[in-house]
Amino acid sequence: MIRVGPKVHTDADLDMTSLLDMVFILLIFFVIASSFVIKGLTFDLPSAKTSKSISGHIVEIELNKEGNYVCDGVPTAKEDLTFVIAGIVKRFKERPGQIVLKTDYEAPAGELIHLVDEIRLHGGEKFKIATSAKQREVAK
Repeated sequence: MIRVGPKVHTDADLDMTSLLDMVFILLIFFVIASSFVIKGLTFDLPSAKTSKSISGHIVEIELNKEGNYVCDGVPTAKEDLTFVIAGIVKRFKERPGQIVLKTDYEAPAGELIHLVDEIRLHGGEKFKIATSAKQREVAK
């Protein structure tokens, strides 16, 4: 037999309190997380007349005047440099990019040679050395 009669409508209310709580918690988390500032190192780059700006996928390896290395913003011990550079060169086979060496003007030359040697040992033949644009002197 078929039931014939008025249909009963029920209002389904969703409890929005839990959802709003989660939204506010996430909002607070991202506001706090975005307030942390990553402090960079200041380098006194040597100047060159042939300086050009570069673009694309870039991995920066920095050498400061104390002889410490920083690879893509992460401080790296000299002992770990081999593994880090091997990983960078391996990633470049999948996604081509450029290695940019940033050395302080007063960085030890021996450490720069060690860095270049490590890059070449792992097959990274193409790399660039960052410089600052040379200030042209105006004749008076």
